[in-house]
This record gives sequence, C-alpha cells and structure tokens, in this order.
Amino acid sequence: MAQEVPGKGKPSKNPGGAPSKYGSINLRQLETLSRDGKTDKEIADFFEISEATLNNYKKQHPEFLEPLKRGKAIADESNVPSSNEQQGTLTRKR
Repeated sequence: MAQEVPGKGKPSKNPGGAPSKYGSINLRQLETLSRDGKTDKEIADFFEISEATLNNYKKQHPEFLEPLKRGKAIADESNVPSSNEQQGTLTRKR
C-alpha cells in the first residue's frame, strides 16, 4: 500500500510546476499595455510569464481576456488614419 506523506494534502493543479502568477496580474495594467500596442509576447515578458501561459489565462479567465480586448480595440482605433490622412498619403509620389 502507498503511504501517505505527512503534510501533503490534495495534489496541486500544477504538480511540480511553479505557483500560478495569475492572481498577481493587475488587470488595469494589462489593459494599458494592450492599449499601448504591446504584443502578447511583450505583455507576457512584462508579467514574467510565458506567452503560452498568457494564452492559457485568456482561455481560462474571461475577466483576463476582456481588458486585453478593450485595450487592443482602443489601440486599433487610434492607429486607423483619418480619411484626410489617407488621402494625403495617396496624392503624389516622387
């Protein structure tokens, strides 16, 4: 029979792995980084997690994905040139 090791309760969700950093991520900061146009890799590096972990958090935690979406939407809106800017870039070539 297997002997129970004292002090060991239920098995960890990530046996042998490092503790999750999910709880230490500031969602406002996450949105700001996303709004500033940071890539997923840059965001992951900022929070000292892997890009794979970032993607897991997006899948497993809707409250994590929402600030990313909001930030990226704001960044996308600010990167769209106005119609005047578009016309100015298309008028003449030298």
